[in-house]
Amino acid sequence: MDEIPQTLTAPTVETYRGYQLDPFQKEAIAYLQNNRSVLVAAPTGVGKTLIADWLVEQLVNAGREVVYTAPIKALSNQKFREFKNLLGDDSVGIITGDVVLNPESPLRIMTTEIFRNMLHEDPERLENVSYVIFDEIHYLSDEDRGTIWEESLIFLPERMRFLGLSATIPNADELAEWIETIKGQEVKVVRQLDRVVPLEHHLFAAGVGVGSLETMAKAAARWQEAHPADKGPTSTHLDLLAYIQRRRQLPCLYFVFSRRQCEVKAAELAQRTSFVPPSVGRQIEQRFDAAIARFDLGKLGMVRELRRCLARGIGFHHAGLLPVLKELVEMLFQEKLIHVLYCTETFSVGLNMPVKTVCFDSGMKYTSQGYRTLTTMEYFQMAGRAGRRGIDKRGHVYTLVDLARFRPEDFPKVDERAIEPLQSQFAVSYNSVLNLLLNYTEEEIDELLGRSFASFQGGARARALEAEIASLKAERDALGEEGCHLFGQAHCPLSLDKTKNDLKRLKSRLKRTRNPETRARLARRLARLTERLEGARPRVCPHHQVGRCRALARKLRKLAEREAALSEALAEATGREGTAAFQARRAVLQELGYLDREGVTSRGRIAARIHVQELLVTELILGGYPERLTESELCALAVSVDYEPRNRGGFRFSHRPKAPYAEAPIRGIIRHLDRVELRHLGESTTRYAAQLALAAYIWAQGGSFAETLRAAETDPGDVVHAFRRGIDLLRQMKSAIAGDEMLVEKLNRCIRRLDRDVVAVEL
Repeated sequence: MDEIPQTLTAPTVETYRGYQLDPFQKEAIAYLQNNRSVLVAAPTGVGKTLIADWLVEQLVNAGREVVYTAPIKALSNQKFREFKNLLGDDSVGIITGDVVLNPESPLRIMTTEIFRNMLHEDPERLENVSYVIFDEIHYLSDEDRGTIWEESLIFLPERMRFLGLSATIPNADELAEWIETIKGQEVKVVRQLDRVVPLEHHLFAAGVGVGSLETMAKAAARWQEAHPADKGPTSTHLDLLAYIQRRRQLPCLYFVFSRRQCEVKAAELAQRTSFVPPSVGRQIEQRFDAAIARFDLGKLGMVRELRRCLARGIGFHHAGLLPVLKELVEMLFQEKLIHVLYCTETFSVGLNMPVKTVCFDSGMKYTSQGYRTLTTMEYFQMAGRAGRRGIDKRGHVYTLVDLARFRPEDFPKVDERAIEPLQSQFAVSYNSVLNLLLNYTEEEIDELLGRSFASFQGGARARALEAEIASLKAERDALGEEGCHLFGQAHCPLSLDKTKNDLKRLKSRLKRTRNPETRARLARRLARLTERLEGARPRVCPHHQVGRCRALARKLRKLAEREAALSEALAEATGREGTAAFQARRAVLQELGYLDREGVTSRGRIAARIHVQELLVTELILGGYPERLTESELCALAVSVDYEPRNRGGFRFSHRPKAPYAEAPIRGIIRHLDRVELRHLGESTTRYAAQLALAAYIWAQGGSFAETLRAAETDPGDVVHAFRRGIDLLRQMKSAIAGDEMLVEKLNRCIRRLDRDVVAVEL
C-alpha cells in the first residue's frame, strides 16, 4: 500500500473541531499520521470517536477512501448524518443492507456485517480503501455476533490499516498481539484509563439513602426482621428521583431492563411532576405533532402516552418505539428538554448523550437464559454516560435497592479494573463455509481457521496449562521422595488399607448387581484384589510415620486431581473447534447438494450470497417461491424468515396466525432441514415464524400503519424492524439471482411496497 500522503503527516495535532485534545487522543493521531494500525481502549464518553472523525476528515480531504463500520444500523445512520454535515453529501455513502446511498463515495459507512460480506464476495470494491474504522470493536466478544468482527479482521487485506475503538478492556494487548500475528503489521495500543469526569457509584434505598453493599445488607436484615411477611417493594424509582432532584443532579438517564416498565415508570413520574414550564411543554407537543403528521399514528396508545410525558420533560426510549419517535426523543434530550429519560440497554450503544446522573432500576437483567447480574462491562457501558465534560466535577451513578429482596450477589462490580476480558465467540456460518470453499484451497482454509482469536487465545492458554502441569508433576515427584522406603509399595500399610476398602466396595456392588456381564467383570476384579491382598506381607510402621505418609498421600491425591483437571482443560484448549464446526456444516451442505466432489454447486453459489437463514432462503428460491407468490405474499414471507417473536422459547409454530400464503410446504422444507442439521450438528439453526406475515401482507397491499399494527399485536418498533429486515433479505435475494432480470424487478417492487412511510429510513 502507498504511504498515507504528506497531508496526513502534519505536526502534532493539539486541537480538532474546537476541542483541546487529550494526551491519549494526540498519541493515537500521531500513530495514524505514521500509517499505523491503532487500537484505542478507553471508557465511554471520553472522546474516542473524535480520533475517528479526525482520521476520516484527513483521508477524505486527501482523496483517499475509508470505511467506517458500526455494530448496529442506528449508529451507522447517526454517523452518516454527522459526516454529511462535516464533509458534504457527495463525500459520504451508507450501506446497511436495507439502505444503500452513494455506495462509491470516498467515505462508506456500513454495518460490520456488510464489510465482512464484501471481504468475502466483492473484495475489489475495497481495493482503494486505506483505513477501516471498527467502532465498538469490543463487540468481538458478543455471543451472537462476535464472529463478524473476527472474520473482518482475519480477511482484512494486509495493505489496509485499521482503527479500532473499544470500551475499556483488560486484554487489549492480547487482542493487538493476535492481530499482529495474523496480519503481519504492527498494532499500536492506546489506553485511557481515567475518566475526564470521574464517576461516583451509589446504592439507594428509601429510608436509608445512599450506602455501600455492607450498609444495605445491614439495613435489609433489619427491615426483613421487622417486616417478615411484607414482600412489597421498599423503594421505587419515584423515591430515587426525588432524592436526585433535591440534590440537583438532573438530567438523568434511568435504565430499566423492560420496555413496558420504561413506559409505566415514565407515566407514573409524569402524573406527579413536570420539569418544564407549560409554554415549553406546548412547544414540545407542537414539535411532536409535526414529526408524526405524515403518518397515521396519533391514535396509538404508546404515541399518546409519549406525547403526554414529553410535554412534562420526561421521556422513554426502547427498541419497540417507532424510529421517528426515537429520533425525536434523542433530539429533545440533546436539547436539554428531557430531564428524565427511562431507557433500555440499547440506548448505551454509540449514542453520545452525556448526562449528570445515570440510574439503574436493578443490578439484574433478563436474558433468554433467565435473570442474571449485569457484567462489569455492561454496567460501565451504561454508567459511563454520567458526567458532562466541562460542566460536572463528578458523574453520579445510582442503583435502586429493594430491601425486601436484597442479595449482594445481584449487584455488579463497580471497579473498572474488574471489567471482563474479551473472549472469542468464533463460529463459522454456512455462508462462511461456502465462501471459503469458493475462494481458498483446503490448506488455506485450515490455516485461516487457525487464525481465529479463539485459536490464539487457546494457544496461549495451552502454553500456560502445559507449564502448570509440568510444575505439578515436578512437585509430585519431589513429594514422592519424602515418603518412607515402603511408601506406595504393595506392602505399605496405606496401600493395604486402600486395597481392603476397594475390596469391601466391590463386594457391596456385586451383591446389588443383577446384570450377568457386569457381575462377571466385578468378580474378576474381586479375584485380582483378593490375590493381591493374600500375597502381601504386611509391615508395621511407627505411628508417627504412618501419620506423615497419610498427609503425604492426601497432598499427592490433590495434586493428581488438579493435574487431571488441567489435562482436561488442555485437551479443550488445543482442540480445533473452528475446524470441527467447519466440517460439521460442510457435511450438512454436502447432504443438501450445496457441495459435491467438484466443489460448490450452483445451489451452493446461491447460498453463498445469502447471509441470513442461508439454507431456508436458498430452498425457497429454488422451490420457485419468488416466482409464484404475489408481491405482497413474497413480502410477507421475507418478513417471516428469521423472525423470532419476543416471547422466548417454543416460538416455532406454537402459535400459528394464518399466513397469506400456503405454509404447509414451507414447514415441510424446515422439517427436512432440521433432520439434516440434527444429524450433523446436534441442533437446528432454522428460524421462521409467521406472526407478522399478515401484518406485512396488509402493509404491502398499501394498508395504513394502524391496520398493520392491529394484525401484528406487537410493539410498533418491532414491526418496523421486522419489515426492514425483510427489505434486507429481499436485497440479498436480488444479489443471489442477479441474472434473472424479471425476478430482480419483481423483488425491487416488493422492496418498494415495504419501504414506505413510517417504515422508510430518513437520512
